[in-house]
Amino acid sequence: MQKNLKIFADQPMLSVMARLRIDEIRRLRKEKRWTLAEAAERARFSSGQQWSNVETGFRQDIRYDTLYAIAQALGVPMERLIAADNDPPPPPIHHRKRRKKHRGT
Repeated sequence: MQKNLKIFADQPMLSVMARLRIDEIRRLRKEKRWTLAEAAERARFSSGQQWSNVETGFRQDIRYDTLYAIAQALGVPMERLIAADNDPPPPPIHHRKRRKKHRGT
């Protein structure tokens, strides 16, 4: 797989998060009963957080090689993870606000 990833190494960022089917990525991962860490390992990401950032829409852009790695890990073609122009838009993503840690005085 490393050899294939080099094809995309100098490709620009793919700014299609609005068209990326994050619901399908999540559904396929859950269908396989993988945790975020397991999915990230199969995609050769350094952490489960990277996969989570894509799945939640936290990342506003994604590299072609990242999308390729996700598709390979899930065993589907990349095209399946990108919505067609006539597909309805994905539901809005609401990010949870992180709580500030209070330190004792």
